Amino acid sequence: MRYPHLHQRPARHATGQANGQAMQIAGFPARAPVPTPGLPVETAPWFGAACRPRFDGTYPFQGLEGCYPYGPDPGCRDYVLPFDSGADIPAGTTGVEIQTSPQTPFVGKRLIIGSTIAPSFIIEDLKVGKNSQFSATGGVSAEAFSEVGVGVALMVDPAYPGLDITLVVSNVGDDDLRFLATFIGNSVE
Repeated sequence: MRYPHLHQRPARHATGQANGQAMQIAGFPARAPVPTPGLPVETAPWFGAACRPRFDGTYPFQGLEGCYPYGPDPGCRDYVLPFDSGADIPAGTTGVEIQTSPQTPFVGKRLIIGSTIAPSFIIEDLKVGKNSQFSATGGVSAEAFSEVGVGVALMVDPAYPGLDITLVVSNVGDDDLRFLATFIGNSVE
């Protein structure tokens, strides 16, 4: 077994409570359980049903079982995925699609847009393949994803080699600007 400590049951105190419950009562924050590959996920409050195995026993993120939230794996690392318009986007232009293709399975966690260009752009959509990652239609200010943004972590659908990740942007500024962004996420080699 590669990580035997992940399969141990929590120790119980004299009160009959698990470590996490006793620590929470003592004033410490409760830690969420870490899902483990091959084992059912009982609770995953940060992703809910997305972490639970399907009825056939497989996980929704095939090929990424070793990555967060499934537990540590030496083959799983954080990677950057660049977005570049390649040329200046004229002021007032809407619906410009900027695509990038990951070369390994990739799950994006954090989109970063430089604060120098962010006020001039609106993010109209973020797509993995044909699927939008927005829960509703409408644009989002690129400033929400600046490098100083807080609470803007994402968990998008996994993108596999051959499946494009697309940002649809509009330049609402007064100047022609080149759009550059970075998507940080998990990938398995």
